[in-house]
Amino acid sequence: MKNGRPHGCNGQCRFPAASNPILDNTGAYSSVGQSGKVWFLAGTTGSGAVPPVVRTITIPSGTPLFFPIVNYFWVNTPEYGDPNWSPAQEANARSILADIVDTATGFSLKIDGHSIKNLYDFRFQSTVAKCTIPPLAADNLFGADLVNNPYYCVADGLLGNGPSAACRFARNSFHRGIYGTSLHSP
Repeated sequence: MKNGRPHGCNGQCRFPAASNPILDNTGAYSSVGQSGKVWFLAGTTGSGAVPPVVRTITIPSGTPLFFPIVNYFWVNTPEYGDPNWSPAQEANARSILADIVDTATGFSLKIDGHSIKNLYDFRFQSTVAKCTIPPLAADNLFGADLVNNPYYCVADGLLGNGPSAACRFARNSFHRGIYGTSLHSP
């Protein structure tokens, strides 16, 4: 987070695919990139009817959690046809992301067995950031050669947060519905 606003596109894109928390189906890489006072629990690349990902992780006691319920991010890639970044391109990217988030269905959030209501109250739109992505297709989330670093990016979605004391994984349960973090690039 920067200035209280999430930058998942910046933070999560920079890690190599082999150890990227978004691609981690076990929790083995959940601590990659963690620093500061808040633990970012990464989403997945799934959307729609994707099998759930179950991760076993250890979070330091008392550490607040920050996690995606539904979120998408846009990484602007001119070498693959995106227009150069400009106010008009930012508006275009935000519009596409908003349309996806606004029409998301079938998601839920439960903490300690209690359904959290009004999930759209957790809506956010990030500020514009620049992200540096591993340049080789085999090393990044997108599976494409991306050599024009850094890239402009924006994110939109629903994010949850809470103290880890309220979400003790050893005793309490945390369940996020079908949607995870999904990537969009034309």
